[in-house]
Amino acid sequence: MQAAFVATVRQILSAVEKLAVFASALVPVLILSVVAWLLIRKLMTARA
Repeated sequence: MQAAFVATVRQILSAVEKLAVFASALVPVLILSVVAWLLIRKLMTARA
């Protein structure tokens, strides 16, 4: 019973680790996308 519990906890921690790695890779891309969007929006309003 204890081995099953430990295996479950390890699986959960593995999933959390994968999610953290995915999020840490996605955050810089999202930040750059938002900055680019704001710059494009600012340039478009400056021309109009």
